[in-house]
Amino acid sequence: MPDQFWIHLFALPQDSTLPLQVQLRSVVVDAIHEERLLPGAALPSSRDLAKLLGLSRNTVSAAYEQLVDSGYLAARPRAGVFVADAPPQPAQPVNLDVGGGP
Repeated sequence: MPDQFWIHLFALPQDSTLPLQVQLRSVVVDAIHEERLLPGAALPSSRDLAKLLGLSRNTVSAAYEQLVDSGYLAARPRAGVFVADAPPQPAQPVNLDVGGGP
């Protein structure tokens, strides 16, 4: 896919105070939940994504590793990193209405 696709898809918030690794994990998870990244889709290498986003390779590698550990991504030796075949679903909103309202 073209570089601009990844830059747009993984654009980090400009005003966030969260660590870059947390921001990157969040945008990847959002892209998966919003089906902008489908199961089995290949992601750029950590080196390529770091260069595209202006991040350190360690930041991208750590984010990828945590997303693999969380079940969102799958690392395939000598092939790369892919969206997991069955990534976790987003948490369902909790209904706080305990009364029998109208």
